[in-house]
Amino acid sequence: MDSNIVTLIEQSNKYNSSKTNFFKTKLFVSNNHSPNREYSKHVAQTETVQYNRYLSKEVHSGRNSKKISFNTYLLNLAKQNIDAFPKIKCDFANIQMVDLQDNRFRLFPKELYQMKKVQIINLNSNFIKVLPEELFDNFPSILNFSISNNLVVMLPRKISRWQSHLEILELSKNRLQKLYPLISLINLRSLFIQSNEFQYIPIEFKNLKKLNELGLDWFKYLNPPIDPIVNRPYIEKLFLSLEEKQLKDVEDPSQINFSDEEYSSSIGMNFQDFLVQFSNLQLNILPNPQGGDKEYSTTILHKAAVEQDIGALISLISYYPEIVDCQDQRQNTALGLAIQEEKYFSAKALIFNGASVNTNAAKYGSILNLAIVKGQIHLILDILTQGADPNQIDEKGNTALHYCMACFDKDASIYMQAFVALLKKNINPNALNNDGWSPLHIAVKRGNTDAISAVIQHNNKKQSRFDLNLKGGKKRQTPLHLACSNCHFEIVASLLQQSEVKLFSRNKLNQIASQCCLHNYRIYKLIKRYEYEQLYRLQKNWQFQDQDEYSVKDNDSYTDLDESIQLFDGLQLKQIKINRSVLGCRERATGCKFRFSSQPPQK
Repeated sequence: MDSNIVTLIEQSNKYNSSKTNFFKTKLFVSNNHSPNREYSKHVAQTETVQYNRYLSKEVHSGRNSKKISFNTYLLNLAKQNIDAFPKIKCDFANIQMVDLQDNRFRLFPKELYQMKKVQIINLNSNFIKVLPEELFDNFPSILNFSISNNLVVMLPRKISRWQSHLEILELSKNRLQKLYPLISLINLRSLFIQSNEFQYIPIEFKNLKKLNELGLDWFKYLNPPIDPIVNRPYIEKLFLSLEEKQLKDVEDPSQINFSDEEYSSSIGMNFQDFLVQFSNLQLNILPNPQGGDKEYSTTILHKAAVEQDIGALISLISYYPEIVDCQDQRQNTALGLAIQEEKYFSAKALIFNGASVNTNAAKYGSILNLAIVKGQIHLILDILTQGADPNQIDEKGNTALHYCMACFDKDASIYMQAFVALLKKNINPNALNNDGWSPLHIAVKRGNTDAISAVIQHNNKKQSRFDLNLKGGKKRQTPLHLACSNCHFEIVASLLQQSEVKLFSRNKLNQIASQCCLHNYRIYKLIKRYEYEQLYRLQKNWQFQDQDEYSVKDNDSYTDLDESIQLFDGLQLKQIKINRSVLGCRERATGCKFRFSSQPPQK
């Protein structure tokens, strides 16, 4: 392909995650297993269920050593690509550790409620959106609960029932919008809340007096930056800042009628206050022109987008709206960079918080083109809804429809939706890129039969139609020429069934379509069959017309077909016996036998 579409698509393959749920951080769908496959009993009993039992473990303490006998059971179902808890024979009453990470659970498995002695639960990297309230009525001995890299939006207030025993809570990489329910967990020693969507830290957060380890992504944006996992000194500094904030703002009488949570949010520490309070140097909010070649993100907004820290991202946009469309050294806006790196939570937050959807996206030309290459249909629809121009081109003249037709073979169902959405936005279906190719030419050259079927289906609706005879490229070839040259039999057959396709249209080398497939006898026989049928009908109708009315070269409507008819005129049609092997080609392809008649070919 002369255009740059194929190269761009190949370059994006390392980021491709079209089979993931929209906006999910990681991919857990195995290519070797169906997402809805049944869980194998053999695997359940041998490979996936592991029990580790530790007996008579020695503990050394100074001069004395004592022998402690205890039983610890581990149920290990990690990385099994399962979406439901399997049926296994196990003594759940003695299970103390459960590992279900890297699976496809969408709901919290209720089978765990039978494990009354569980102390550690690991549900990291699943697809859980809601934590049921009955979860916190169970597990009276739980010490460590991990549910990072999921889709949890809200924490139930019943989490306070774990306040007497829960010590480690892992909530990073979720979609939490409020931290208020956490203030009752007074025995927490480790808390990890990085990469969520909350925009303030409640004043009551200072009640977590035993907290020794805190994971908070806001520390990354300080000047100088700090590791997001901090220890006790920084935690104490945070608590002190919250106390000062409370003393400063508590005198406001307008807050007296607020609920506890509303009051906390009104006087809690927001992201901007946090940056000012903890940064030792002046913050660099605007782009840094002195950044080196290795500097990928030259604004703090780009960094938040790549790290997918949604709370920090939205806060930055609200406080510094002037940087929302700033470009880095590679001419990427924060939105373009988020899509390029497949940080779809960040992309959605930017789209609905003021980022322009018509800005340049480096080599892809537009944000829409980049989203199409990534194959995220929800993102494509959001971008179009926000007013993206579907006719915006890249440096090679390709529109969004060029990219869509080139990507059809990646996932036909996704790109069919994108195809329909683009056409509803009045995109030009016959736009030519700098090499002279239209979207239809691109689809034919790549052999995308699903794309050709979508085009034909669209043309049948009598809307803005694709020109099936449009000539493109340096050789001025029609889609039929290209299909014959590239030996795409199914596409040739589909095009021949369309009455508007011109069989005798000539390219720049003065070739008709059948002359472009001499190296493929199967296609040659099929197309010659249609040529003979069309010429036969035209010749038979011509016998009833006045020769003056069909003067070929004196008529302005002279076409390649007329020239072919002239050459055909001197032949004795009744003496022409069409090669039966030519007929046999179509008979074998369709299972039907054909006869010549003055009627159009049966479709």
